[in-house]
Amino acid sequence: MSLRALDLNLLTLFDAIYKARSLTRAAENAAMSQPAMSRALARMRHQFKDPLFLRDGRSISPTPRADELALSIDRILRDVGDTLAARPAFDPAKSTREFNLMLTDYGETVLLPPLMEKLESLNSTARINVIAQNHAEARELLHFGKVDFYLWASPIPDKGFRSQLVIEEELWCLVRGNGKERRRRLTLDQYLRLPHIVLDWPGWQGPRPIEKFLQDRGLKRDEYLSVPTFFDMPLVVARTALVSTMPSRMAQGFAATHALQCFKAPLDGLEVPVHLLWHSRQDSDPAHRWMRELLVDLCAHV
Repeated sequence: MSLRALDLNLLTLFDAIYKARSLTRAAENAAMSQPAMSRALARMRHQFKDPLFLRDGRSISPTPRADELALSIDRILRDVGDTLAARPAFDPAKSTREFNLMLTDYGETVLLPPLMEKLESLNSTARINVIAQNHAEARELLHFGKVDFYLWASPIPDKGFRSQLVIEEELWCLVRGNGKERRRRLTLDQYLRLPHIVLDWPGWQGPRPIEKFLQDRGLKRDEYLSVPTFFDMPLVVARTALVSTMPSRMAQGFAATHALQCFKAPLDGLEVPVHLLWHSRQDSDPAHRWMRELLVDLCAHV
């Protein structure tokens, strides 16, 4: 398609329809009538030689071609906007910007307290919303800007998403620490014989890291209890002979607050990566960049 043949105003209207998923809402957001928006959509369909949007009940859904165009058009519009208007630097002491973070229970334990401490020391007026983990919807939430950052064990394999490895965690054991049961370490044989409380990783594809590590060596542990969150583990461990295995920073924190013992797991060579994920559409946003750099720095020092 020749650029001379393309009405560049249509790109802003395409973006409005794609984000609203409704011609009526898109027309309202663009301050134009619905018939005018319908005519614009007809011109888009002609120029791109694709239906672009199909009715789906009360809303409309993009075609694969529209999904393909959306990222490029969004980037073009952002680049044009950045060129036409100088963007001021982000000032956390003056901004009321809200940041939506999907941290998982690991991030809520390890990263959230130092983050809030740092923001307080900066007299920041920015707002933090911690979003409940939902790995199945994380891609969509990041794509549409409903989540700014996601802390997870692996990147999202899509060119529209960014990731940065921020932590590599050793795994430690957490056990109760009263009386004759005090331990300083476990051999691998002892570790395998004990009953374990394990994490049911939501959204994880394939064997969990520990299970993969053991399977590769022809080994298996006794998975006595499965729970959906690390927060359940110290409460159960404190009252049973179960052993839990978790990232070292979490184990040390839980041991201190629940009077438990913790020590390095006998899983030599196994570390769990922690990635900070975001959508590429946020790359040039000063506020997002500021928070991104802050989170990366905090992860380097926790």
